[in-house]
Amino acid sequence: MGVFGGKRRFMDLLAPLGPVYQAGTLSGNPLAMAAGIATVSYLQEHADEVYPQLEATAKAVARASLPRPPRWNSLTLNRVGSMWTWFFTSGPSPTTPRPPCPTPPLSAAFTRHSRCRHLAAAVAI
Repeated sequence: MGVFGGKRRFMDLLAPLGPVYQAGTLSGNPLAMAAGIATVSYLQEHADEVYPQLEATAKAVARASLPRPPRWNSLTLNRVGSMWTWFFTSGPSPTTPRPPCPTPPLSAAFTRHSRCRHLAAAVAI
């Protein structure tokens, strides 16, 4: 579930008023909505159990990604709570809204390495 908004001149470009159709894969799907509501309800009821475990798991995954092959020395990880992202850049991670593009051979090797270990890792370029 999600909501977005913006200036009227941009929002008026979206259907049904404008020519741009925007919808997610499950937009308005009753089953997807019920699943979303059930998930949020569960998280609210079990927050004291779920979020500490989620934090610990994310921390462990981030820590496990630190020892890496030498050719990936330019891999930097940013983590906030349970969310993390990798940047293919040396030095401190980027703080700009649009990080530098990863080196294609390196990101391709990283994706292959992840898949061989049954990890679902996507690299956005």
